[in-house]
Amino acid sequence: SSVSSIPKFLWCLNSSIKCTFGQIHTGGTAAPIFCCQVCGFKQCAIDHCAWHEGESCEEYRVRTARVHRENEAKSKKYLKRFPPCPNKECRARIAKEDGCDHMTCACKHEFCWICQAPFALISEYGNYFHKRTCEYYSNVR
Repeated sequence: SSVSSIPKFLWCLNSSIKCTFGQIHTGGTAAPIFCCQVCGFKQCAIDHCAWHEGESCEEYRVRTARVHRENEAKSKKYLKRFPPCPNKECRARIAKEDGCDHMTCACKHEFCWICQAPFALISEYGNYFHKRTCEYYSNVR
């Protein structure tokens, strides 16, 4: 741990062979490539990642930021397929593949899959507690 406190000391990032070697990198920003003396793994001493062959550090950061934004957008789009539990204290994502629209979350909250109406009210007072846009809504009391 005392060696790790040296500012220019870097651990090898080669996780494929679990290399545990580290060394002092003297190249700085002018020569950011770090090559492990034990396993030969090349990494970037500035970005702390595998060496980005064919890219400058700036190009690497621009590309990875773009990829990160694209992945975030894909994740948000994917998560929209799984609405959160309507129980404000839970909000766990719910997945439904088939079956009826009477859902029960892991938190035990029961609700209509289509309109999110709580089944406690529907069971007690009838289908007019579904939202008017829900196919189960009925204004008969």
